Amino acid sequence: MGVPRNVTVGTTPTRLCLKNAYRKGLQIQNKDSSVTVYLGGNSVSASGDLQGLAVLPTELWSWNIQDEGRKYEWYGIVASGTATVCVQEDT
Repeated sequence: MGVPRNVTVGTTPTRLCLKNAYRKGLQIQNKDSSVTVYLGGNSVSASGDLQGLAVLPTELWSWNIQDEGRKYEWYGIVASGTATVCVQEDT
C-alpha cells in the first residue's frame, strides 16, 4: 500500500496521480466538509459535458483497478474555492 498524501484541489484541473503500471487500487478521500470534488481526466470540469465523477464532502472514493485503469492519470476540480483530498495508491 502506498503512502497517503494530501493534495489541494482548485478551480482548474489538479493532477492527483500519474499513470502507474503497478497500480492495483486507488483511494481518494474528499477531506473538505462543504465542497464537492469532481474527478476525471485532464479536461475534467465541475459542470457541463465534461463534469467529473462527484466525490461529496468527506466521502471516500475507491477503485480496484484492472489492467486498463493503470493507464490513467487522475485529476480533480472544484466549482469554487479549494478542497483538500487525500490520495493513496495501492501497488
